[in-house]
Order: sequence, then structure tokens, then C-alpha cells
Amino acid sequence: KEEVAPLRGDTLPDGTPRKMNFRVKVTGISLEATDLEAYSGKPLLVFYFSSTCGHCRHATPEVLKIVNDYKDQGLTSIAIAAGSNNKRGIRGFMDDMKVENMAVLFDEAHEFGTLYSDGYVPKIYVVHPDGSFTEYKDFMKEIDKVRAEIAKLLKK
Repeated sequence: KEEVAPLRGDTLPDGTPRKMNFRVKVTGISLEATDLEAYSGKPLLVFYFSSTCGHCRHATPEVLKIVNDYKDQGLTSIAIAAGSNNKRGIRGFMDDMKVENMAVLFDEAHEFGTLYSDGYVPKIYVVHPDGSFTEYKDFMKEIDKVRAEIAKLLKK
């Protein structure tokens, strides 16, 4: 937690950062990446998951539908595997779930999870170009809200 303290920035009352910090370290799985800088300033959907999570497997097809429905309208989408995973398991998950049209990254340094997650997965984050975001903790019950926020975001 001390290592990520400089990345925290301005926080909400619960200690969650008010905005997404794109300098968070990640390890690229489906492409080369060392941080999230390539995604700053864009409408972004982040799927935070674990390759061993049954709920994540259940949610992935719905996430992929959203990704495919909005990719041509300007939504960029990334999947970030929680730090408790390993590269082989993440690749297996990608293959099993036929993950396409979104970059897959690994929270190997545990920075994303420390800053933005309470330890439970799956989570969806809809990130606005200014870095502000909405976290959806119960994605399967909030699909309509996620879709509505993305549609509104892309109309701007």
C-alpha cells in the first residue's frame, strides 16, 4: 500500500481514488504494456477479473457482448486479471472464453487491485475521458446501468 500511495491522488470518502490513474503498472498479456497510459483520455471499459473465478466466467460473455456492441462507437475495452493469477491461467481463460476485441493485461504488481478493488471480482469500471469512473460491483445485476452509462458517454 505504501508503494501505491503516490498513485492514489484525490480520493472519495471511502478512500477510493476519485479518478483512474493511468500510470498504474500492468503486464501485457495480449499485447505489450507496462502501464495504462495508452488508454487515458478515451471512453474506457475495464473488466477486472480472475481466471479462476466462476462468477467471472459467467460474466465474461455479457462483458464481451457490451464490448462488441460499442467498439465501433468509440469504446475502448481492456480486461485486467487480478494479481493472484498467473500468465498461463490468464491465457487459458482468454482462450476458453474467446476474449476478443479487448486488450488483456495482468495486475502482476497488484497496483490496480490495491487502488480500485475490494478484493472481489468481477468488477466493471466505466472510465470517462477525464479519468472519472463508475465502478459496478454487481455487474450481472447492473448490466442495463452499464449499457446506459456507456451510451451516454459515447454521445458526448
